[in-house]
Amino acid sequence: MHWDSEVCIHSGHCVQALRAVFDPKRRPWIMVENADDDAIAEAVELCPSHALTYTWNDSPDAPPPPEPTTHVVVNENGPLEIYGEIEIIDADGQTVRRAQHLYLCRCGNSKNKPYCDGSHRRVKFSDPGTPGS
Repeated sequence: MHWDSEVCIHSGHCVQALRAVFDPKRRPWIMVENADDDAIAEAVELCPSHALTYTWNDSPDAPPPPEPTTHVVVNENGPLEIYGEIEIIDADGQTVRRAQHLYLCRCGNSKNKPYCDGSHRRVKFSDPGTPGS
């Protein structure tokens, strides 16, 4: 199992699904030894930002590679959701992140720009999510 803190939007789905493994008040906050692999995989798949992922080691059940196309969803009152083959490049032309699923800030209040950190809820960001509106 892998956790990418930079893209985590703290939705809490993992905690709600499997508190024995995911407990943000505990250090370390993830204890994979507290559940079986299948239960952890089910909880990880609930992560909307894909900050939590997993890899099956030497398993025929390994997930297929992602689609080569990229999609952008403008979420109502929330971030841009991008999935597919994503590469974020900085002003110097350097790749800073490769991912298959990201949430990018639309409200301007994230403390982890360009990534969403859930600040849109705190500031009550309001936008219908329809491009061009």
